[in-house]
Amino acid sequence: MLILTTDRLQVWRFEPSDVDNLTTLYADPAVMLYEAAGAALRSAFDDHGAACVVATTMAVNRRSRGILETLGFRHTRTVHLDWESPLPGAESGEVIYERERDVNSTSTAHRQDHPAIRPAEQDHEHR
Repeated sequence: MLILTTDRLQVWRFEPSDVDNLTTLYADPAVMLYEAAGAALRSAFDDHGAACVVATTMAVNRRSRGILETLGFRHTRTVHLDWESPLPGAESGEVIYERERDVNSTSTAHRQDHPAIRPAEQDHEHR
């Protein structure tokens, strides 16, 4: 099922048959240079009416953190998780970033019915 499309990107629900293609993509460093984060953020606000978007990455992943900060996310906390087979750098933790909808946004989408997106008021109940 197609979820999001831009000029250079198509996002669809992951299926087990996608494993080989995903492995190939992850092996190509150029793949990470494209616009997925910005497109996903716009879709969350404009298509799904999210009040707040939360993103996570490894604390040591400076490039991903830089992209999030460029998109206006702010670092809200760092958590340390126990992994069965941790990746190098996992000992530094996972960082949580949040970005709230700009109150001056020109977006007219206000759908709150998407199951993966909770309005900010509900999100605060889970912290």
